[in-house]
Amino acid sequence: MATFVEGTDLPDDISTPLTLAPGDVLNGTLDAGGDRDFVGLVIEPRMTYTVNLSERGGSGVDTYLRGVLFNGLTVIENDDIIGSLNSSFTFTSSTTSTFFLSAGSFNDASVGNYALEIIATPVEPSGGPDTEAVLYLGEDVTGTVSVDGTPDDDVYAVELFAGRTYQFDAGNIDMANDLAVLLYQSDWTGVLSDWIARDVGSAGGSPSIQYTPTATTSFYVAVIRDQGGGPVDYSLSFIDIGADAWFGTAGDDMIGGAPGAFYGFEGDDTIMASSGMQQIDGGDGIDTVSFANSTTRVSVDLQNTRFNFGDGVDKEYLHVEVFQGSDVVDALRGDAGINTFFGGGFSDRLYGRAGDDVLNGEGGADALYGNIGADIMTGGGDPAQRDRFIYFSPLDSGIGEGERDVITDFVSGVDRIEIGRIDADVTVGRNQAFDFIGSADFTGVAGQLRYRLDDRGNTIIEADTNGDAFTDFEIELTGEVMLAAGDFLL
Repeated sequence: MATFVEGTDLPDDISTPLTLAPGDVLNGTLDAGGDRDFVGLVIEPRMTYTVNLSERGGSGVDTYLRGVLFNGLTVIENDDIIGSLNSSFTFTSSTTSTFFLSAGSFNDASVGNYALEIIATPVEPSGGPDTEAVLYLGEDVTGTVSVDGTPDDDVYAVELFAGRTYQFDAGNIDMANDLAVLLYQSDWTGVLSDWIARDVGSAGGSPSIQYTPTATTSFYVAVIRDQGGGPVDYSLSFIDIGADAWFGTAGDDMIGGAPGAFYGFEGDDTIMASSGMQQIDGGDGIDTVSFANSTTRVSVDLQNTRFNFGDGVDKEYLHVEVFQGSDVVDALRGDAGINTFFGGGFSDRLYGRAGDDVLNGEGGADALYGNIGADIMTGGGDPAQRDRFIYFSPLDSGIGEGERDVITDFVSGVDRIEIGRIDADVTVGRNQAFDFIGSADFTGVAGQLRYRLDDRGNTIIEADTNGDAFTDFEIELTGEVMLAAGDFLL
């Protein structure tokens, strides 16, 4: 635990050089309107974090606190806590990764001194399918269970691949009392007799079970004292015991190239996908499945396997945060979660679908479909090649910071934002085209499209689809971009 004092102004993005730990306090200053100070925080699984941002020294700053993922997405934020202008939020982590905290002010308008404090407490595993404790393959956790008139159980959520055989081992650390380990379906009702696999260790022994799922889904493993006696200290882990299972280490690994099931274990791993692989579990950390070695077109669809193609065929994924395309034409399609896609070195199609996604086309002339959610999109590659950012509905981008899409590298006169599929005037029938009015104000005519600069120097595209002179959807472009009608498919 330490107290840090801001010297040189901290950056307003995840490039920050300062990383805090639980118990640390940062005494900083918002020097001017729009100033935001970022710090990193390494979060661990099964921990609950409380972050407090308060004014310091009577400066009166109206604080605003944000939590930001590694990909730049704001996922939690708070303005005022009850009775004050201070900010606070609490969240529980199920993974090891670097999280970022942004200390700012409401509307980026006020200045003054602040204190940023971090508090962490362990999550006690609880019974039931709403447990916040997650167990990754290869990980070893410890705990204590006891019996005080009714059974006590520690329950962990696990995700398993269909057709793989897993072994769960509950170590009886003190060997003084009986211990049992049970496996439940994802729809477990909390009744102890609903188990699908169970073992009670001999007196003072360590139970172990094996199970082969018929579907890839979530399960729950419980450690219990199901007879009278004192508390039992236990350890719990599980492993894939198949001959074609491949494992990483606790560090950052690059693995792949053989058929079977791949498990990254801890760390930020890169798994090089090939045609023979069937199951890929990144494990804890920020993990990447890369098709960089593929020589033919790759298609990956995280919702519908019938769209998979090339080396993307016949694969299942667990705990994978990032997908990297090949150097030929690829199509990467997401699901309702937070997806991060890199297209690779050619012209690709990237579909975020629902969720706040990060899409980077990299080389080539790419087509990026953020779809529903607040997405961050980068065309990438040669700025002279046209990247297209394609919208189907006003719901594809919200209104306000953290709700709207962000395009990070739009080049006027080259790239294009395609909104022609959106009905510009919902007050009449059929699909009407937008009327680009430059930086002029709305006049109360449905279908007007304009742009403005915000107080942070970014370009905000706004559309009025019902003629009330208010914005109905927005898109943000990083930096100042002078737009023309030709930058849009209207």
